Amino acid sequence: MSESTKNQPDNLPPLTASADLANAESLAHACARQLVALRAQLADGRFLREKIYSIDHSRFLGSTYRYLVDVELESKEQARKRLVEHVPAIGLSEKYASSPSGVYAGKLIDGLAHRLPRRVCTLYELPQDTPAHTSVQRCLLEGEQAIGRSLVAKIPFAWFCAKLRGYCRFVDFIPPRFDHAQTRALLANMHDLSMNKARTRFPEVWDTARGWLVLDSRGVEFGYRLVEQLIAAGELQQGHRFVDIGSGIGTVVNCVAVACEAQVCGVELHEGLHRFARRESKRLVEHGVLQPSSIQWICGDAFQPATVDLSHFHCLYVYSPLWPAQFDLDPIVARMMPGSLLISAQLPVENLGLVRLEPSLAGMFAMRKKHNLTGEK
Repeated sequence: MSESTKNQPDNLPPLTASADLANAESLAHACARQLVALRAQLADGRFLREKIYSIDHSRFLGSTYRYLVDVELESKEQARKRLVEHVPAIGLSEKYASSPSGVYAGKLIDGLAHRLPRRVCTLYELPQDTPAHTSVQRCLLEGEQAIGRSLVAKIPFAWFCAKLRGYCRFVDFIPPRFDHAQTRALLANMHDLSMNKARTRFPEVWDTARGWLVLDSRGVEFGYRLVEQLIAAGELQQGHRFVDIGSGIGTVVNCVAVACEAQVCGVELHEGLHRFARRESKRLVEHGVLQPSSIQWICGDAFQPATVDLSHFHCLYVYSPLWPAQFDLDPIVARMMPGSLLISAQLPVENLGLVRLEPSLAGMFAMRKKHNLTGEK
């Protein structure tokens, strides 16, 4: 093995049994538990902000309404030391450290530190109608929340999860299921990776009419916020059926599928986006957060009744950056099941009388199809 190959963080040792592992079994299992605990920490933006990205270059840009949150690693080596502090089993035994399990764990931490972006920034802008006397405090507070979300998306969380699953299988230790925060972090990181140089990497999904909106019109944060509110309102439960009409790269569909046990369907006319969405959900299955049969993907025109029977769904979501030019909700409302809920940024025109407005969800209209179309108010 060449020196250059040996130094590559991705050059993890083969996962084969050995006598050394048997002799260090208790340390190996302790290390596995600590690495799983570290996985949970990496899904916490506050931990990343306080422990890993401690250098702060944040500043206001021209006014108290525009705040650039800009944070940096002290160094890759310092970041590695901070990570190792949360996995002390790595250094407890020289014999364990030289075993395949110990070497793998050490390489895992090295690879994580190596892949951390040196600097992460996000621009936070307040609405112009925000009272001036509260603008500074709001920028500081909400800017910190924004950078926390950005850090979780930017660090190599998906890479770490995949490698950790390999390590835990190696030591016969099954990691716990992804909790809510970790699932959210995994989706955010996968989404960020997909958007990186997307126009070059995925030319088949680029659409000049919609630009970047075709790929990133609604992010993971919106998708999860929508799903949380639907679950809290009792609109998404086990056995319910949810459809996203114009599902794009599948962000909202994936958020629904990983957050609850509803039956989920994504319908997308664009073949490139359809293939992209299927690819992303396959990766979630590989990470163990989705069942292979959790989502039905349909490539076709949802406005054609032969493509999908909308009368079977309890909850329908429709959003498109093409509005108002090319989307008309009236045919959708006409085919909905009575009592079902439609969430959209627009309202129907001719069929507005067929729905009853409900409290908004995630800043969008929520409309319930009336049961008694002649008498219900």
